[in-house]
Amino acid sequence: MKALLYTFRTNKHAKKFKDIFIFGKLKEDFKSFTELIQKKNPKLIIGLAEVKTKTRIESIAVNRFGKTGIKKSYKLHVPKDLPFTISKKPTTSFCNWTMYKISQLGAPVSFIHYNTADLPVILDMLK
Repeated sequence: MKALLYTFRTNKHAKKFKDIFIFGKLKEDFKSFTELIQKKNPKLIIGLAEVKTKTRIESIAVNRFGKTGIKKSYKLHVPKDLPFTISKKPTTSFCNWTMYKISQLGAPVSFIHYNTADLPVILDMLK
């Protein structure tokens, strides 16, 4: 599957992922990422961020950023057959901001908050 990966400058494992876009300044980098999406036309966009808790796959991105009348949430693509928990509650951090903004563009989006112990499984899954 043709996927486009992204993460954040705070991800200390970013270099372990092949061809990954790194968000530093969210609003500025979102423009560049949008251009990359248009150029590569991926079938799926996958966001990755490290957590200290259990690895989980996000199932929803919500609008916590302003104007009412804008779509309140987007369902995210949840890959099948992964041995991880599917989150029922949305995050409220910059991870959610990127998921929500990218979902507005119409491309399928997945997001994995991974524990370092599960990194080998994530890397293998992305091959």
